[in-house]
Amino acid sequence: MNSNDPRFELIRRCRDGGASREEREQMEALLREDEVFRLAYLRYVNVDLALETVAVGEEAALKPKVREVKWKVWPTMAAAAAFALLGVLAGLAWQGDETAPEYVATLTLAEQCDWGNGDSLVEGQRVAAGPLRLRSGTAMLRFDAGASVLLRGAVDLELRTRSRAVLRAGEVMVRAEEQAAGFLLETPASQVTDLGTEFAVKVEASGATEVHVLEGLVSYRKAEPGDEAMSAGEALLTAGKAVRYDTPTQEAPREVAVRQARFDEALDAAMASQKPAALLAHEPFAYAADFLPLEEAAGGSGWKEPWQPAKTWPVPHDPLRPLRFVASPTIPEGRLLDASDAFPQISRRFQKPIRLDRDGIYYFSARVRWVPGTSPVKAMRQARVILRSSTDPKRARYVMNLPTCLLPQIQRHDSEVFTSRQKVTAGDVQHWVLKIVASEHGHDELHFRVFQENEPVGDLEPDQWHLSLTQERSDAVLDQIVLDTYLAPDPAAFGDIRLGTTWRSVTH
Repeated sequence: MNSNDPRFELIRRCRDGGASREEREQMEALLREDEVFRLAYLRYVNVDLALETVAVGEEAALKPKVREVKWKVWPTMAAAAAFALLGVLAGLAWQGDETAPEYVATLTLAEQCDWGNGDSLVEGQRVAAGPLRLRSGTAMLRFDAGASVLLRGAVDLELRTRSRAVLRAGEVMVRAEEQAAGFLLETPASQVTDLGTEFAVKVEASGATEVHVLEGLVSYRKAEPGDEAMSAGEALLTAGKAVRYDTPTQEAPREVAVRQARFDEALDAAMASQKPAALLAHEPFAYAADFLPLEEAAGGSGWKEPWQPAKTWPVPHDPLRPLRFVASPTIPEGRLLDASDAFPQISRRFQKPIRLDRDGIYYFSARVRWVPGTSPVKAMRQARVILRSSTDPKRARYVMNLPTCLLPQIQRHDSEVFTSRQKVTAGDVQHWVLKIVASEHGHDELHFRVFQENEPVGDLEPDQWHLSLTQERSDAVLDQIVLDTYLAPDPAAFGDIRLGTTWRSVTH
């Protein structure tokens, strides 16, 4: 199979995640039936891994002078590595902390986890390359290249790159679909390369290793990546099959019965015993009256005071204008605050603020409905939710915007607005979610996503956001929320406002 073979384009499209369902089915059939094609694919994967390893080493020293804004889509690993290498060759001016960790995954689930090495990891935290030891509990890592790895019980795992890890002991389950295909898991006995599948691997204290394929295909072999004999010992394992190496030095494994649950079943079992929701503040607007004076709107939990006039531009709150609440079938436990007809700004302070001067993970969510009208003055019209400091509201703030162009935005100051390239629709009750990763000494991160009314939010945070700001530096204490429609005369509403420390606390 030479480089002019059109099937190379099929490999590239499947690795990019841009392949159609028919192309993915064609890919799986070729991997199963055509040994030449399968070896070509494995060589392609190994080139990707080699490029990524080089890129990761270089990227640790590449930090932009200006704050970085990322619109998160998943390119091929080869393209990402090539881009990083191109930056080196071009001699671009970069600066940064050379000791900063190289993050390769996100901890998206941590249920009753007891970590080794003195680690104290929490859900939502970024995880750097290096050893990771779980003594007990269940955890899930989403690698930056797309693969999800579920750890159960005592596990000794080393994270190498965005698509590669070493399992030295314990049991893990891996799900790697479409563009995440090619994830490499090394064990004392073999190397398992995912070909777009779901599989489980168990390594015993003696080094004995079992590989169970639950869906799709995997390739396993004894050879090390980069060896000239890249196909040495390579074999294919299909769904419903399992093999066991009784010792790490055993050349060929023996077949055993599949005894593993599916990934979703194991995940559901781990989440069945959810810890109490880590809510810091909640305002469901569950008021009995349809109209309520502003000073009497003191419901919910986790607040210092009732809703107040925001006392900022553009206009103060009219003390004679009561708050109006309307029913919403999408919020069964509460109602929506009607913010139509040039609604003025109102604010409320949290009891436990968002502290950007300390290490921490925060999630904020709100329901927002806005129907852009036909007013001639469009540039000034938007629905906004502001998180800010009550003592320094102009300089210490982050604004979540949805302007008339319907491209979600994050705004720091009047002259600093970051805009997504992904358009959303207006008119239904959207679910806005903001993730804040606060760091005492390093960079802060903000990730913003707008979910449509009928779009599933999911039990785990998404791997794609509308906006990601990853190079923020702030020691602000954000203790106040402001609701605002920025002089818009159009129909609008806010509801179910939450601040918490886990994804599920603000989305379920």
